[in-house]
Formats: sequence, C-alpha cells, structure tokens
Amino acid sequence: MLNKLFDFIRNKKSYILFVFARSTGLIVKPLTLFLLINFGLDLGAELYSKYLICLISIYSIFKAPLHFDYYKLFFSLSKKVESIQTGALYKIRTISLTILLSPILYLLIYAMFLDHFISIFVLIALITEKLFDEVQRFQQYSKFFIEWSALFLFKNFFPLIFCLFIATFKTENIFLYFLVASIFSNIFFTYLFSSFKIKITYKYFLKAFSFFSDVLKKLFHEHGLKFLVIISFTFFMQIDRLYVTIFLGSDNLADISFMAQIANGIPILFSFAFIHSRKAFFTRRTDKIRNLIDLSKAIIFFIFLLPFSIGLYYFVLKLSSVELIFSIHFILFYFLSFSVLSLDMIFNEYQFWNQKPSVLLFIDIFCMIIFLFFMHLYDKDFLAIALFLSVTIRLLLHIALEIKSKKIGAKT
Repeated sequence: MLNKLFDFIRNKKSYILFVFARSTGLIVKPLTLFLLINFGLDLGAELYSKYLICLISIYSIFKAPLHFDYYKLFFSLSKKVESIQTGALYKIRTISLTILLSPILYLLIYAMFLDHFISIFVLIALITEKLFDEVQRFQQYSKFFIEWSALFLFKNFFPLIFCLFIATFKTENIFLYFLVASIFSNIFFTYLFSSFKIKITYKYFLKAFSFFSDVLKKLFHEHGLKFLVIISFTFFMQIDRLYVTIFLGSDNLADISFMAQIANGIPILFSFAFIHSRKAFFTRRTDKIRNLIDLSKAIIFFIFLLPFSIGLYYFVLKLSSVELIFSIHFILFYFLSFSVLSLDMIFNEYQFWNQKPSVLLFIDIFCMIIFLFFMHLYDKDFLAIALFLSVTIRLLLHIALEIKSKKIGAKT
C-alpha cells in the first residue's frame, strides 16, 4: 500500500505541487482581508473588499473565450502548423478586446471607488491580471504544472508579503501599495515563469487597433449570449456585496466580504470534488445529471461543509480582535446561501453547455431582481435571507428547467 503511494507521489509530483499551490492560494484573499481588519486598517479593508468585487464580477467582462480556436489546433497532434497563425490571431484579438473593453471597466470601477486615481490603478491591475490568466490557462492545458504552481504562488503571495513589510513602517495608503505590488507581480512573475515575450506582444499590440470590428464580430456572433451568461453568473455570485457597496455606502462591507471569503470555500471545494474532474462529461447532452455525480456523496459532502465552514468562521474570529457584528440568524442564512449555490453549480455547469443561454441569462437576471425586490421591502439586516431566497429560487428554476427539457426530449 505504501509502495503504491510512494510510486504515485514520484510519478505525479508535479501535479501534487499543482494541487498544493491551488489549495494554498485559496487562503490568500481571506488572509489578506483578515489581517487588514484585525490590525484596524478599516479603510484598507474596505478598499480591498471593493477590489475583490472588481476582481471577480467586473473582471468577468474580460473573460471572452477567444482562445477556443487556437487551443483546438495547438493541442491537436495533427494541426501544430495551422495553430501558429491562429495563435497570433488569438493574441491580437485578446489585446484588441482588452483595449475595447477597458473604458467600460473603468466606468464600473469608478462607480465602486468614486476616485479616479485609485480607479486607474485598479484598471491597470485587472489588465495585468488578464495577462496572468491567459498564461496560466495555457500552462494548465499544457500540463506545465511546476511552472503554473511557481507562477501562481509567487503572484499571489508577493503582494501580501510586500504589504506586510510596508505596514511595519507605515499603514497609510496600504491599498495603493498592494495594487502596485499586484501589478508588478502580474507582469514580472508572468514573464519569469513563462515563455511570454514582450517584443512579440508589442508587435501584436500595434496590430490590435485594426482588429476592433473583427473581435466584436467574433465575440457577439460566436459567443454573444454565453459570454453574457458568464458575466451574469459572476455578478449574481456577488450581488450581496455589490448591493452593500452601491446602495448602503459600503457599510460593514469588509466584514461581509470576510465572511463571504470563508463561505465561498463551500462552492469551491464542492466544485473541485464533483465538477472539475468531470468537466468533459458535463458538456454532453446525452448524459443525465444524476449519472454525472454521486448524489449521496454530494449530499454528505454538503452536510459536512456547512457546519465546518461556520465553525471555521467563529474559530477565526475567536483568534482575532475582530468583533462579531452579525446575528446568528444572519450568519446561518448567509452560509446556507453559499451551500445552496454549491448544489446549484452542478445544474449551472451542465446547463451552460446544454441549454439555451437566453434562458439561463433570464434566470440570473430574474433572481438578481428578486434579491433587489426583497432588499427594497426590508432593511439591511434582511440581506442574508434575501440572498438565501434568491439563490434557492435560482436552484429551483434550474431544476424545473432540467425536468422540462427531459420531458420534451422524451416526447420527441
């Protein structure tokens, strides 16, 4: 038994490092936010919480799937030559799209921060994040797990370590120091741990301006509604924090964001356990959802994760000087929301590939309106219940959609 284990470690050491790096990276955001709150850096914690919203929701506008054509050719053994030209086109289109969408991102970022100087730095950070993401995706598809792990760890931990060092001298403008460190790490470590070439990118950058119409046609003709579904899902995932930022003047935003970072571990771990390893099967319409995962294991996993995550939240607060400002009911419904969301991710992943994107987009928008409707009727203390109700309605609509589609399929 032990010999088999050692053989597995020897043969899969690069993949084990990849899993370790990915798991370790999950603690960076909650750890950073925890340190800011614990050391009384309230403004820094609030600004960082807004940055996390930008990094997930607003950044999703950059996530157009322009790499599909290139990856299909590059990772096909018989089409390496054709992939060279397609690869150049993919890079030019990516740069072109980034230039086109940057003004829109800036307006959304400014709506969050209401400060031009900070908004410019956040936009630059998101653009360099795009560079990092494109390189990381290619490394993962190529199974360059050691390079991926090194880049991921250095990129995520360098800004945190740098800010801890700066905080020993001064704590003013700590968020700006974080942004500068993030921009530096995105560029420097991406260049260091990949085959990324600045000269080639500069050449593509000059060509990108002539590809505006091409990239818009590519985006909306081939990926239009699915692209909007990706955006709507990421905005729905953070609807509570978006509401607090825009309508409640960021009141208790850092505390809610910290709780969200811990609660978000539920869908992340659930997805890692039941979805990521079987992604290819979720794209097949012939497979039924109940055949894709072991529902009994999923329910046991779900039952275990909910109390564990709530217990972890209380445990972390006990170790710190952070005051517990939310009621037990608020915390319970908030963590329940993320638990329901983890179950819904099974339907979300399957239906993304097998249902009309217009229907999925309608469900997301409808559920966001439901959340806003409840918050209009009640005060901010109802936020967790409003989130739970909107997430549960979303799950029920996805289940109803699946039942309806199977009935139609059976008739035909």
